[in-house]
Amino acid sequence: MQGLSLRLRQRQKLAQQVQLSLKLLPLSAAQLHNHIRHQLRCNPALVWRGGSAGGGSGQGQSAFDVALATTASTASLSEHLLQQLYQQQVSDAITLLAEIIIDELNADGYLRQSLAQLQRDYVAAMQPSLATQSNWNVALQLVQSFEPAGVAAVDLRDCLRLQLIQQPDSSTRQLAVQMLAEDLQQLARPDYEALASRYHCRRAQAEAALQLIRSLEPKPGRPFASAAAAVQADAEIIARGDQLDVQLLQNISSELDYQTRSAATPAQRQAAKQLLQALQLREQNLYNIISATVHRQQAMLRQLDRTLMQPLSQAELAQHLRLHPSTISRAVRTRYVLWQGELLPLQCLFSHAVSQSAKQNPTQPAAAGEAIKATLQQLVKAEPEHKPLTDVQLQVQLAAAGYHIARRTVAKYRQQLQIPTASQRGKALRY
Repeated sequence: MQGLSLRLRQRQKLAQQVQLSLKLLPLSAAQLHNHIRHQLRCNPALVWRGGSAGGGSGQGQSAFDVALATTASTASLSEHLLQQLYQQQVSDAITLLAEIIIDELNADGYLRQSLAQLQRDYVAAMQPSLATQSNWNVALQLVQSFEPAGVAAVDLRDCLRLQLIQQPDSSTRQLAVQMLAEDLQQLARPDYEALASRYHCRRAQAEAALQLIRSLEPKPGRPFASAAAAVQADAEIIARGDQLDVQLLQNISSELDYQTRSAATPAQRQAAKQLLQALQLREQNLYNIISATVHRQQAMLRQLDRTLMQPLSQAELAQHLRLHPSTISRAVRTRYVLWQGELLPLQCLFSHAVSQSAKQNPTQPAAAGEAIKATLQQLVKAEPEHKPLTDVQLQVQLAAAGYHIARRTVAKYRQQLQIPTASQRGKALRY
């Protein structure tokens, strides 16, 4: 019984250490420094050996203080959404799925891929009882209810619809929702008389509804774009011969220590020890995750060519490193790496796998969606000036480049890249 009790206590301590590490993992550099600063002031067992950390003499500024002063104080879109998420009283499963959805938002606040694709990406890494269709839907609806309105939409129409349904009910709003279900191109240059006739309303009502639609924000993430301009790198990628190595730029655990002989209580000494161990685990996880990601994308990074990007999902990386998907999600969020003088968001090194046509090429492996998009952009940029390529022609040229995908997938990627149709591109040239 004594051995069993000892093992249970060891497991409990390990669980506390892991839980604390997971809480520290998503913190930005500024948030982590603020947390450490607070702990140094509250816990006499903690000691900062790297210079002044704001809790002691206050003489001079260490790297700790400089980093804190130069890190962005403006919350990014993901941080803003996560702050709202963690205030909700929802289950751990819904929280995890909502975190994944937030991670999949682009800078404008749109989902980079469909909910169905997300489910497929994470099906192998999550328990079936947690990642049910119902839970995914609840998580998406939860994120879509957050501010800014319109976030987590799949396209422009969905974005505007989400904003409309969050506004007070009125006849104008109801009419605007009806109009939004129609062709958006028709609303760009409206015929008010025709709209009034179609929706059985007066011209003034049609104008008011259209004005309401035009007042909505097509890019909900736009107000948070400035936060990305002041970010700080978490790691640097260093070329060593044929290999790319990773060096963490902040190793707080190496400069933080705790005293066993101090005026602190036993509980404070234990808390200080757990904090240091959690920081070490946090840094080890960050290093492993960034290193594995960089290793997969070496070719793309060396040539700075997104057409060389390899398929890699967070779920796949979780399986490779034997970590929970939520750990990967927390670590990747708002992380930046420094490569050749440029700051790269770690999320940009991930790309979902696109299954290619087995009928056309049965031996062709899955390709990275971002690589296909980059190739598509190059093809459109190089197309004949007065003869834009149709989606079918783009499909043929993508196949020649090694990407055997359906025409509807070409159209989907073209829309995501905000590339007009061939006829629209032709009209633009004529004018």
